[in-house]
Amino acid sequence: MIDERAYELLCCQLGLANEEKVGLRKQVNELISRLKAIEESYK
Repeated sequence: MIDERAYELLCCQLGLANEEKVGLRKQVNELISRLKAIEESYK
Protein backbone atom coordinates (compact mmCIF):
# COMPACT_ATOMS: atom_id res chain seq x y z
CA MET A 1 0.00 0.00 0.00
CA ILE A 2 2.74 2.45 0.94
CA ASP A 3 4.72 1.47 -2.16
CA GLU A 4 1.69 2.21 -4.35
CA ARG A 5 1.26 5.64 -2.79
CA ALA A 6 4.95 6.41 -3.16
CA TYR A 7 4.82 5.33 -6.79
CA GLU A 8 1.73 7.49 -7.48
CA LEU A 9 3.38 10.47 -5.81
CA LEU A 10 6.54 9.94 -7.83
CA CYS A 11 4.55 9.72 -11.06
CA CYS A 12 2.68 12.90 -10.18
CA GLN A 13 5.92 14.73 -9.40
CA LEU A 14 7.48 13.47 -12.61
CA GLY A 15 4.50 14.73 -14.58
CA LEU A 16 4.75 18.16 -12.97
CA ALA A 17 8.49 18.27 -13.60
CA ASN A 18 7.94 17.42 -17.27
CA GLU A 19 5.34 20.17 -17.59
CA GLU A 20 7.75 22.65 -16.04
CA LYS A 21 10.51 21.49 -18.38
CA VAL A 22 8.26 22.08 -21.40
CA GLY A 23 7.48 25.60 -20.16
CA LEU A 24 11.14 26.39 -19.55
CA ARG A 25 12.11 25.05 -22.96
CA LYS A 26 9.51 27.35 -24.54
CA GLN A 27 10.90 30.33 -22.63
CA VAL A 28 14.45 29.48 -23.70
CA ASN A 29 13.40 29.18 -27.34
CA GLU A 30 11.64 32.55 -27.16
CA LEU A 31 14.72 34.17 -25.63
CA ILE A 32 16.95 32.65 -28.30
CA SER A 33 14.64 34.02 -30.99
CA ARG A 34 14.77 37.48 -29.44
CA LEU A 35 18.54 37.33 -29.19
CA LYS A 36 18.84 36.30 -32.84
CA ALA A 37 16.56 39.19 -33.85
CA ILE A 38 18.69 41.64 -31.86
CA GLU A 39 21.88 40.26 -33.43
CA GLU A 40 20.37 40.60 -36.92
CA SER A 41 19.35 44.20 -36.24
CA TYR A 42 22.98 45.11 -35.53
CA LYS A 43 24.25 43.66 -38.82
